[in-house]
Amino acid sequence: MIGKASDDQKYAVKLSPETLAKYAGTYQIGPQMAAISLEQGQLQLSFSGGMVVPLIPFSETTFSFSSVIEGKLNFHRDTDGAITGFTLGGQTAVRIK
Repeated sequence: MIGKASDDQKYAVKLSPETLAKYAGTYQIGPQMAAISLEQGQLQLSFSGGMVVPLIPFSETTFSFSSVIEGKLNFHRDTDGAITGFTLGGQTAVRIK
């Protein structure tokens, strides 16, 4: 999509490093493992040795993939506010670490 990366940046919000660090961890989505890491102030998603994709925050729980992959990633919290997983393309990932 032409302009998608710039559109995502236009709607991006700034989250503190402390907030972003809460999402870092290992998740299981179907048979695959996914890792969310915080690198130089930006969350990144990688699947079992695959490419690393930067995540752009739209809110405290909704992120985009910039121009690499089209779609949104939505994090889930429990009643205490701890991150328990995320939804991506209709699939739910469960946090395991």
